[in-house]
Amino acid sequence: MDLQVIHPSKGDEIPEGYEVLTSSEQGNGNLSPSFPTKDTYLCVKRSKEGPFITDITLMIRKSASDEDKIPYGFERIDRTPSGLSADLNFGTGSDAVFLCVRRGYFFPVIDFDLVRPDQIPNVDPSFRVLRATALNQDAFLNFSPQILLCVSKDWNSLIHRFQTSQGCFGKEYAF
Repeated sequence: MDLQVIHPSKGDEIPEGYEVLTSSEQGNGNLSPSFPTKDTYLCVKRSKEGPFITDITLMIRKSASDEDKIPYGFERIDRTPSGLSADLNFGTGSDAVFLCVRRGYFFPVIDFDLVRPDQIPNVDPSFRVLRATALNQDAFLNFSPQILLCVSKDWNSLIHRFQTSQGCFGKEYAF
């Protein structure tokens, strides 16, 4: 699984092998619907090859001093495939919001969804709503209307790992 940010109104195209992430509730995945001349979308590439996205957070940059606040072990998605800023609020005049991802081989993220705060009670129980950034700020992907990212992880890899692990006495664990 991989993520990219695109701004089609600025010339970005959906990268090959990716699909636009849409909201299960709204259908449209535009993160900037309040700005008619600006559009921002998340694109997802589904793959069984790692390293995988294992965690995701947001970094909200209110000033230049916030540049270094990428959480340890995460990488910030800085640019769109065409080289534009991957700021989710690109061109809106709002604080810059960037996705940060951690990659690895265990407990991969297997799906995403977009929801408004009033939809949280209806979120599928297999999804976790990203409500706060690593710095405990509200994790809205944009500011109007407010949209939150939900992630679903593959917990089967954890179960498989324990099922195939050797116990301290050389016996396999059986579940």
